[in-house]
This record gives sequence, structure tokens and C-alpha cells, in this order.
Amino acid sequence: MLELGDASVSAHAHIGELLAFSKADKVFLFGSEITAATEYLYNANKDYFHTDDIEELSAAIDSFIKNGDLVLLKGSRGLALERLTDMLIGGNYDT
Repeated sequence: MLELGDASVSAHAHIGELLAFSKADKVFLFGSEITAATEYLYNANKDYFHTDDIEELSAAIDSFIKNGDLVLLKGSRGLALERLTDMLIGGNYDT
């Protein structure tokens, strides 16, 4: 969604609105443009974590997930979220 230009803020806000009413146990947000989503998550009292630092994101996800959890990664190609796959695939999570 980095490629959306002027529509980026409203598109990210819409994602936040959808996530606020999702059944996700926790939402992890990465990057500065996704900040538009946090207001919806905050107002819905949704458990979320937001950072611009990939190491903080990796540590937060790693400390939250358990074996068997479903983790969905969504991000623009420019965010290179594949950097998290080694941690996700190689993790030894307690059940």
C-alpha cells in the first residue's frame, strides 16, 4: 500500500477499521503509514502493537505466538516482511 500515494492514509485507516472488528487475538502493525489504523484499534479496545522497527516487531510476535497459531503477514513489498519468516518457521513455540 506504499504505492497508493495520496490514498494511502484513507486505505490504511480502512484496514484499521476492518481489523478493529476482526476476531484476531492481537494485531501487529509495522511501518509509519499504518499509523492511520491505530485510532480504530484503540477505540475498539483491540489488543495491538505498532512499531517502525523490524527487530521490535519480530520480538513482539515471537513473544506472543504459540505453536499452532495462525500468523498472517500483509505489507507492501517495500517493507520486506519476509525478514520475519525465519523466526516464524524456525520458532519452537510452547503449546
